[in-house]
Amino acid sequence: MSDNRPDELAALADADFDLPLTEDLVSRVRRGVRRRRAARAAAVTTGAFAAVGAVVLAVNLVTGPGPSATLPPAASASASERVAGLPLDGFRFGFLPEGLRADPRDSVASVAVAENRLRDDIAAPGPSDPTAGVTTRRYERADGGSALWLTVLRPQRATPTAGAQLITEWLAGSRTAGRKPIETFDVPVGRAELVAHVGTETTNHDVVITTDDGAVISVMGDERVPVETLKQVALGIARG
Repeated sequence: MSDNRPDELAALADADFDLPLTEDLVSRVRRGVRRRRAARAAAVTTGAFAAVGAVVLAVNLVTGPGPSATLPPAASASASERVAGLPLDGFRFGFLPEGLRADPRDSVASVAVAENRLRDDIAAPGPSDPTAGVTTRRYERADGGSALWLTVLRPQRATPTAGAQLITEWLAGSRTAGRKPIETFDVPVGRAELVAHVGTETTNHDVVITTDDGAVISVMGDERVPVETLKQVALGIARG
């Protein structure tokens, strides 16, 4: 029913009921007409938005999130540079190969030790176990993949059967026992031994340093890191 058509008002006047055709009745009829039109328009609009929403949802399910949802890299270059310049358990590394990024999260643990091995197969050291602190910093290539590991191992808890000096020997043995010895040489913080981990497909190398105060430092690279580079890292270590 339209707002201003005279024939619609005339139809009201001819209708077979007893209500008088007053101005108030006409006004209420017109208000009812406007409400029904508004309701129909709202229903059409809601349906249109629902259809558009369904299309957008379908596109997102097929194509996935847009660029704004891309996760950031695990370690930024600035975070890597800050960590790379920090001492590692009391030692500074004056030379590091170019093109590597440091994982900003150093690994720090206290583990039980036994002859020539770390007992990292147990959940936690027992109260009578000799222990050592193990701190590792990992470096990866810019295109991904671990390349270099720097580890400092220190005697912690000595026992009546395993003093600090023996623990140091066990720590060094955990890196050299069963490996192929190549050479030994002096570095500023102690004595170094270069060994090879010979696998079925690749061979990587480890420079194991026993320091003058009983710590053990491991400079280990994957098969693509040259031996001379590992030796340069070892020769650049200083207390700090």
